[in-house]
Amino acid sequence: GLFKKFVLADLISSYTIAELPAGDTGVMELWLGLFAYSLYIYWDFSGYTDIALGVGRCIGLQLPENFDRPYSKSNLTDFWNSWHMSFSFWLRDYVFAPTNLAIGRRWLLPPMFAAVPALLLTMLLCGLWHGYAAGFLIWGMHHGVGLSGHRIYQRWIQKRLGRKRYRQLSKRRAYQRLGQLVTFIYVSVGWCWFVWPVDRALVGLARMVGLN
Repeated sequence: GLFKKFVLADLISSYTIAELPAGDTGVMELWLGLFAYSLYIYWDFSGYTDIALGVGRCIGLQLPENFDRPYSKSNLTDFWNSWHMSFSFWLRDYVFAPTNLAIGRRWLLPPMFAAVPALLLTMLLCGLWHGYAAGFLIWGMHHGVGLSGHRIYQRWIQKRLGRKRYRQLSKRRAYQRLGQLVTFIYVSVGWCWFVWPVDRALVGLARMVGLN
């Protein structure tokens, strides 16, 4: 934990998008700064968690792990099952699950259709938990849309291929690597809303995709 926080995170912190002007920076530099921030926030946050785990063990407390290699996951659902797990599991159990159940019962919706608004609301509240600012709300909705999209994709691909063929596909290394890449990029893009004000994030994202 000390190595993550005070060596890795501190070394990369000055190269992240938090230190770059959104409108006056090259496209490649912005993308590299974005990915650097993804690594920075993981090393910084998980480093603190590991320090707490280590201190707890020194005094006889067995605290639960809070991160499980989230950037190695091949979809956004698995990412959130591995990132800040104490908080994400709380959201799952006390916000998503009852909301999903209530929506399904109220409007007699099948689980898939009830899950989408439940996910959007859950991640909206997740964004609000981080701060009362538009950027955090957009960040939460970014992940709500991504989680909903993953659920819809899974249902579509399983219906198209069948469960057996989908399981075979999901075990292929190329499919897993592609999923890891897409997930990492999607999560990284979301950090723009987390670290920049909304107007700056809009300028930065437009520049990153060649619109500015």
